[in-house]
Amino acid sequence: VSSNTESSLDSGEDTVLITNLTDVGFTVVWRTSQKVDGYIKYGTSKESLTEEVWDVRDGLSSRGTYYAHSVESDRVDPATTYYFEIHSGEEIYDNNGQMYTVTTFETLSSPPLFETRSGEIQNASTPGDWIVVAKIVDDDEAGTSGSSKYVSTIPDDNGNWILTVGDIRSEDGSAYFSYSNSDILSMYFLGDD
Repeated sequence: VSSNTESSLDSGEDTVLITNLTDVGFTVVWRTSQKVDGYIKYGTSKESLTEEVWDVRDGLSSRGTYYAHSVESDRVDPATTYYFEIHSGEEIYDNNGQMYTVTTFETLSSPPLFETRSGEIQNASTPGDWIVVAKIVDDDEAGTSGSSKYVSTIPDDNGNWILTVGDIRSEDGSAYFSYSNSDILSMYFLGDD
């Protein structure tokens, strides 16, 4: 899979993106203009957001502040709609009071081979405060057409990152994305520089 790269330094509610959507989980990413803490509250009713999860880099007893935020849900149910709001420092992003929604996929019967792509962020002062976001775009009309759902990962403190692409879903989530060596791994970076 070849790649093209874009850098995005927008911030705030306009940068909210759902990645790593599967039958049992999802990740919410966004970028802020200042280093702040971040977490989401979610649930199956917009009036009852009972689950709270923090940034994947946070520990049980310590919370960090970041420019680029990545929050993974706990294990959730397949084919279920979840509502969520984002707590980003002192701000709450709630989609203009309507809450964000995400619907998990149906469970598929035969999982694909485990495949990854890896790389390194260079010339960044704090590469661990970046998020790598990617999707596969069909470029040869072989396999799945269109593009895949987004996946994301966080580099380590040296800038090394690994993305799992083997189980990436098609845009509608009904199948695993079937890609060829001619398809494009379109990448986006959220970070502090």
